[in-house]
Amino acid sequence: MSNIVDIENLKYRQIKESLPRQKRLLSEDDEIFRETKEMFVELETELEKGNITETEYEDCIYQLSEVVKDINEKSSELKKYVKDCEEFVATYEERQRNECT
Repeated sequence: MSNIVDIENLKYRQIKESLPRQKRLLSEDDEIFRETKEMFVELETELEKGNITETEYEDCIYQLSEVVKDINEKSSELKKYVKDCEEFVATYEERQRNECT
């Protein structure tokens, strides 16, 4: 039984320590997403000014769309992981408090 408790305690510490980094990655994804949206606007402006061709515009839009798709998929998975980790940490800490009382 002690080994199980030790493993769970180790898992708790690892998850608790990794959460800030995981949340930072989510923030970075949000920043990349924001920058990508700005690029869409800039491309539209460049097309209207005649600084890029329709083909260049379409190529860039396609590439940016792929970036957005990748970010959305990655962020969705990471958000679920972070939520699961937060729930584990909360449950573990609640159980620890209850055992102390």
